[in-house]
Parts: sequence; C-alpha cells; structure tokens
Amino acid sequence: PLHLGDTVTWLQTALVPPEDGASLAMSTSVCGALTTLANLFKHGRREDLLSYCESTMNSVLTSKLLATNNTLLRKLAVKVVQRVGLILLPPRVCAWRYQRGNRSLRVNLGAQQTAEAPVATAPVVGDAE
Repeated sequence: PLHLGDTVTWLQTALVPPEDGASLAMSTSVCGALTTLANLFKHGRREDLLSYCESTMNSVLTSKLLATNNTLLRKLAVKVVQRVGLILLPPRVCAWRYQRGNRSLRVNLGAQQTAEAPVATAPVVGDAE
C-alpha cells in the first residue's frame, strides 16, 4: 500500500462524468478508473481501504455516474458502491470454519479397513449331510 493513497486520489479525480456528446476516450478513461476502483476494493485489504471508503463514495455520488445514460458506466459505478459497502460491513468470522476437530487420514483409513475385513465364520457341527 505504498502508493495506494495517491492512486485512489487520482482515480477519484478521474471520475468526471462524460457529457452525452463526449468523446469515446473520455468515456473510456472513466470506465477504466471505475474498473480499477472496483478491483482495488475487491482484492485490497480491508484495513488499508477503510480510510478511502468515504471519499470514494462521495466522488462516485457527486459525479452523477449512477444517473448517466451509459449503461457500462452505470454498472461499474454500482459495482464500486457495492464493494465500498462490503468493505464498510463489519467482518464476520464463521465459527464452524475454524473447528477442525480430531480428523486424521490414518485413523479414517484404519477404521475403514477394519470395517471391510471379512468376518470368518466357523462351520456348525452337526449340519453336515
């Protein structure tokens, strides 16, 4: 996270909504900035990104990208808002995930082999005809 702050700040300034008659390059640069923000908030560490959530949310909301006619920009803006929301949620640790129990491959295979061993039966005396 050496340059994370500079990168997020630059990406936030790049979120200028293109007008309806704007060039394709302007729309592409906003699309790239939104995609990068979405990937940062997906793959980044929660502790590093918490300080950038409020400013990112403000920049997306003030840029009016959620009300644009461009479907791709609107989709990416919603994605960034969702990822910021997931970062803001408190972490939830599943209790069942860390209960390893007393499992061992050797014990499981040993129990399986003893269960599959054929049981020898002794012949009954007096039944021979």
